[in-house]
Amino acid sequence: MKKTDKILRTIRKCGGEIINSGEDGFACVIPRAEYYLCIVCSWGKNWEHVSIHAEINKEQQFCPFWEDMCYIKHSFFKDSETVIQYHPPRKCYVNNHPHVLHLWRPQKWEIVLPPIWMV
Repeated sequence: MKKTDKILRTIRKCGGEIINSGEDGFACVIPRAEYYLCIVCSWGKNWEHVSIHAEINKEQQFCPFWEDMCYIKHSFFKDSETVIQYHPPRKCYVNNHPHVLHLWRPQKWEIVLPPIWMV
């Protein structure tokens, strides 16, 4: 994950706002053309994690678009880092918000990728 001060500069540069912060993370809102990305970012317990949902207002929320996820990956993580979206077994599902997508990166090991010709 990028250093916190670099992430915060990027958020502020695009008109975003930090709405809460703590020892190992923060929450922010980033404006897009017609909606906002609502983000919670954390880096505790050996994991870096960013959760994202999009909203026009509290009544109109939706999952972020692919382009939004790419934008957040680029804004929060280094270009050299791989992040993943997990699809766990159904019995492990936790759905605290129906429109949130997550990016994960372990801090202590590298994520194994398939051979590039398979991607």
